[in-house]
Amino acid sequence: MKREEKIAWWEHRIAQDIQLKELVHEVQSYTLGCWWFLLLGEPQDDVVKETLAASSEIMCRLRDIGVLEGLELFQYAPHAIRLLLQNATKMQLKEIQTVLCSMFRGGEKHFAWEEEQDAVDAAQHAIQSLTMNCKDISLSILAASKTGSGPEKRFQGPILLLFDGYVSEFPWESLPLISDQEYYRIPCALYSQECATFPDLQCSQPIRYADLSNTLAVLNPDGDLLETEKVLLPAIMTNQSWKIITGVHPCGINEALALYDMFLFFGHGTAQQYLRPTSVVCSWKSIMILMGCSSGALVSQGELGYDGVVLSYMIKGSPAIVANLWDVTDKDIDRFSLELIGGWRGGPNSSKVHSISTSVVRARANCRLKFLTGGAPIIYGIPAFLRE
Repeated sequence: MKREEKIAWWEHRIAQDIQLKELVHEVQSYTLGCWWFLLLGEPQDDVVKETLAASSEIMCRLRDIGVLEGLELFQYAPHAIRLLLQNATKMQLKEIQTVLCSMFRGGEKHFAWEEEQDAVDAAQHAIQSLTMNCKDISLSILAASKTGSGPEKRFQGPILLLFDGYVSEFPWESLPLISDQEYYRIPCALYSQECATFPDLQCSQPIRYADLSNTLAVLNPDGDLLETEKVLLPAIMTNQSWKIITGVHPCGINEALALYDMFLFFGHGTAQQYLRPTSVVCSWKSIMILMGCSSGALVSQGELGYDGVVLSYMIKGSPAIVANLWDVTDKDIDRFSLELIGGWRGGPNSSKVHSISTSVVRARANCRLKFLTGGAPIIYGIPAFLRE
């Protein structure tokens, strides 16, 4: 490629990245609006208990306002108010106020503020007062959760995403306000229920732990990604317990996915071309990292919904799969892969347990094109962790 062609190519890719960034921000602002907080996970149990108690008080005041104004509250109001109080510290007062008004049928229109309105009526004043109370309650709960030796950043649990139709093609995980949240995409509600039965499960959510040392890595199997091999091989080889296959077509992958806890694939597509038909019936257990182009893309099957190879892998038994929603460039996705692998490398102060989702969130920031490349890797399955 000539220098002029290379410059033009990069200008085109950067322009696409900017366009995707603008689209993501528009969806966040105009589609989700003030309701973005519904896509945040649950905090620790003590915070949930405090917000449950506080939300009861807020609900009583909302009912009083409803009686005075002749308005009916939606049935989902108690749950929405609890979630609001858990996240109001990150929200603007106008967003909180809109949520409170929306708890009533016709509430947004009833409590509407005119642009040139000089004074507020009693109902509007009550909503404004309640808005400030919600903010103060949320701040006090956050302050209480930070006392002692706890971490400065409050933990929020993972979210399972179930999409309908074409919205699965959008990188919801890259919305700026929620980009630090852990997300796992699932094919149906029944999937998470079926995965919730593990012998070592000590919580109410489905979750899977894997042994990081029991890993199979396949790098550049077609032999045409030499730069990828040059960049990633040194990082992969630092993990001496890993089984590494480089530059050749791998054999016996079906059986390997039933034996290894982790399967890394740095080649083209979904690795389906190396999964030969076999008469041996075995359930897979590998967490899969598939860095090929469009490895996580789903295709419309009309009235049957969306389908893809990655869903077949989940049915086969893979508990979690990191894959790309669309085609990516090798050098930029290599930056992502390098950061992903590097985050698992043990050190004197490093954690011995690594969340797959947290690792992906961190690695996205290493991409040059934050949205066009960084937005492509998403996770299917259930919350998964690696143990060193």
